Amino acid sequence: QIVDIQALFRPGPMAGIPEYIRRAHGGKYSRACIIPGTEDIMDATYGMLIYQEQLLRIAARVAGFGMAEQLELQRAVLHIGRTVLKDGKPVNLKACLRPKFIEGGLANGYAREDLVRFWETYVAPAESACIFLRAHAVCYARISYALAWRKVYEREEFDNDRKRVDASWPLRK
Repeated sequence: QIVDIQALFRPGPMAGIPEYIRRAHGGKYSRACIIPGTEDIMDATYGMLIYQEQLLRIAARVAGFGMAEQLELQRAVLHIGRTVLKDGKPVNLKACLRPKFIEGGLANGYAREDLVRFWETYVAPAESACIFLRAHAVCYARISYALAWRKVYEREEFDNDRKRVDASWPLRK
């Protein structure tokens, strides 16, 4: 849960923190996901899409996205290389992937309205750029946990180290 909160504590997903906490403490939520059959991917985070890995696994399962398409989706969500050249003209990468996602999902038996709603909820918004890689969240959470532990149990050393770092950092002078 520390890792999940670390990933949620970002500008877009931050609005989901109260809902995540409510669900984590036994609050009822519908296990039914926007796209049926993806519950196992969403269960670990109480039915909330928090990590890029979840998005990529759903795209692979639902729309049959291969590794190259998953990488393009990841780049599109992160706004890295927002445009690509198609027939010599720059085209929005999300706009290129949307039909592939919907057509792939339809070919695999999913309902169009579920696919469109998933795309509009999780991929299209600008806030989707804030979903985090789980590996990054784990690293940040480990550092946060270690610092919090040290602050509580080794307070004097923690304060001395903090003062030494503050004094040596040129931007703090």
